[in-house]
Amino acid sequence: MTPKPRIDVFISSTSLDLPEYREAVQAAILKLGLFPSGMENWTVQDESSVELCKRKVDEAEIFVGIYAYRYGWCPPGHNDKSITELEYDWATARGIPRLCFVINDKHPFPEADREPDFEAQTKLKAFKGRVKERVVGF
Repeated sequence: MTPKPRIDVFISSTSLDLPEYREAVQAAILKLGLFPSGMENWTVQDESSVELCKRKVDEAEIFVGIYAYRYGWCPPGHNDKSITELEYDWATARGIPRLCFVINDKHPFPEADREPDFEAQTKLKAFKGRVKERVVGF
């Protein structure tokens, strides 16, 4: 098997509330000479968004997770987990390095960009608790 000519770094986060954070991570990845694999860079594919995300995680050598105050979209048929949590789980199952960043609770963040749904807030808190069991940045 021929090795890939580049190292793919999968960027996981909710999208509407964290665009500037995603941009900063992409810039850092490029500065390191690596290839950012984020939804902003994907071409249109003839597959479901869940299948595409899973495939992109499977193709990556490194996973970067950015988590703030949104849980994200929960695709049908996946135990009511968000796509963001599924991506983390897929990377965990593969055993690739996971570099995760959780927003500091004291950092100011617009109320409009916070999860409005109580059930989703509860799932987000549990998910971030799992992420924080490992070494993370804030």
